[in-house]
Amino acid sequence: MGPACSKPPGDIATAAGVAQLPKIHGGAVLDAWCGGDNSVVTAGADGRVVLYDAAAGTAKTLGVHAAAANGVAAARDRAGAVYTCSRDLSVRRWPLARGPTQVIEAAHELAVTAVTVADDGATVASGSRDYRVKTWDAATGENAAAVRVPRNVVTCMCWRPTTQTFAQGSEDLRLRVWDARDLRQAAAQTFAGYEFFPLAVASAGPHLITASKGFGGEGGEVTLWDARRPGSEPLAVLRGHAQDATGVAFLRGGAGAASASKDGRVKLWDLEAGTLSRDVDAGGESPMYTSVCAAPGAATVAAVATTFQGDVFCFDREFRVAAAVG
Repeated sequence: MGPACSKPPGDIATAAGVAQLPKIHGGAVLDAWCGGDNSVVTAGADGRVVLYDAAAGTAKTLGVHAAAANGVAAARDRAGAVYTCSRDLSVRRWPLARGPTQVIEAAHELAVTAVTVADDGATVASGSRDYRVKTWDAATGENAAAVRVPRNVVTCMCWRPTTQTFAQGSEDLRLRVWDARDLRQAAAQTFAGYEFFPLAVASAGPHLITASKGFGGEGGEVTLWDARRPGSEPLAVLRGHAQDATGVAFLRGGAGAASASKDGRVKLWDLEAGTLSRDVDAGGESPMYTSVCAAPGAATVAAVATTFQGDVFCFDREFRVAAAVG
């Protein structure tokens, strides 16, 4: 993980009366998903998958993987359940209310590093360090298709809203877009030109945005792509993170994008201008951020960021911390 960075100055973003959420994870929180009803689900290095109600200030453990839970995702239109992926080689479905847990054991041969879900919840896609991308029937848990691309060590995934395609980043310095209906050896689209490989990807409308690895002030860029133009130059390359940019999200209502980094910064970007609009200080002791996600709808919680130190910061629409674990 490396040494903690000294905490950088930033826009102190704490709302009055911050709700304290119960601390459940025993270590780093690696990823988070947030719904439109102030629900937040986190995946931890301890294998735990935790559901928070940020408005009520409550939490419960949905279940535990046998190894680190690397990622969490849910359908955009039918978020009755979340999916997680893990170093224990499984993909799991966790109902948010009632219903059975679904486990896809040995989904991959090596650690499952990323998972994403179609808008309608019918298809799940997963990626791994085994160079494979797979799709699954969400109703049955059966493998629908798989493709193996040499050196395609999967680092991140996201579904493209209102389409049957999903994007996938890799350590081979590529961002690929796959058609879930027909996986082939050659991806539907490929975006290249990375100096350091992407660690996170998000999608909105025709655009994709990635956050990349970096260190010592090199890399860590946030890159905006037009998914309608495969092989084209990026629309914008936003620089300012000093270490790995570990998370990125489009903000609701065309309000730009947020990125998070191991350098202790959460940054808000004006994508039209291609400039930094805010540098947010969420608090905590030299936080090393692991993810950031944005919520749909008009709930109090608009975005969530997580850290290696076990923090979970829930931001409101003004990007002030409204609820937190830490």
